[in-house]
Amino acid sequence: MPLIETDLLKAYLDPGDDLHGASLRAFELLKGPGEYALSSVSLLELDLLLKSAGFSGKEREQVFKTLTMRLLKVKIVAMRPETVSNAIVLQGKYRQSHFYFDSLHLGLAMSHDGRIVSSDEVFDSIQEVERIDPHEL
Repeated sequence: MPLIETDLLKAYLDPGDDLHGASLRAFELLKGPGEYALSSVSLLELDLLLKSAGFSGKEREQVFKTLTMRLLKVKIVAMRPETVSNAIVLQGKYRQSHFYFDSLHLGLAMSHDGRIVSSDEVFDSIQEVERIDPHEL
């Protein structure tokens, strides 16, 4: 089952985002019978993005309370030591800038089934995974 990463969580929260429609479809697929799962790394990355954008603690808390209700029955794939190990190998191999969280998502996908739903076209150059364009959901 492919993993969904942070860009679709962000888009879900922002109706003006180009990926908002795809994020709504992704959330429906996440509720389905195990076809898709959410990368646990997305939750940490989303919080960091919100904090960096100046969201207050209360605002961030409200976002995650909303997501808790929306993601109640969704499969979330947890990071494991293998995830970080895979990410470190990818960081060394691909030497991309701003690649830390991306490498964690990819490392998690590698330990899962090798597929990730992402709008990040840089993922197309990562041989270890297959990127699924969110617009194709």
